[in-house]
Amino acid sequence: REEEKATNKKTIKDAQAAKTAVQAAISVLQDFYTKASTATALMQGQRAQPKDKQWGLKKEVKMGSDEWNSLANPGSEGVDTGHKEGMQTFGDVYQGAQDEAGGVLALLEVVESDFGTLEADTSVSETEAQKAYETFMAESKKNQAVKEKKIRMNTSDVASANAKLTEDIADLKASQDQLLAANRYYD
Repeated sequence: REEEKATNKKTIKDAQAAKTAVQAAISVLQDFYTKASTATALMQGQRAQPKDKQWGLKKEVKMGSDEWNSLANPGSEGVDTGHKEGMQTFGDVYQGAQDEAGGVLALLEVVESDFGTLEADTSVSETEAQKAYETFMAESKKNQAVKEKKIRMNTSDVASANAKLTEDIADLKASQDQLLAANRYYD
């Protein structure tokens, strides 16, 4: 019974810890998907264009540089000068996999529910097993007490019967002695 009790206690503790962890994961994912519509992950923000800047006009390019020459020759491969102001480097805003979010969250909610069910079932099982154990122990003690009382009574009866037997044997001997004496007298 002690081994079963320890196993149930460990199962309940593990289920509670797992349920807490899944709840934390659900919270994190819900927070992520809630904030995902405004998220700009992997993206550099666009800066406001100055009013005097015109489309295509670059004031930082020096005449005679490789970049100047590549801008002057549209057919050339150009020079990669890295990030340019206002240019998006990683595409549109990442809003998360909103369509799949329901599936992941639903799966985690099922897992959380399963851990809750496991905890509840194990608690009920432990309670029933403890009640059955207590009932068994009470009946066992009652049966033991009844049997001990019966043993004491039987022992007492045996002692009484032995005493009666001894008395009866003494009476029998006395009666036999009297019979022998009477037979001798009448013979």
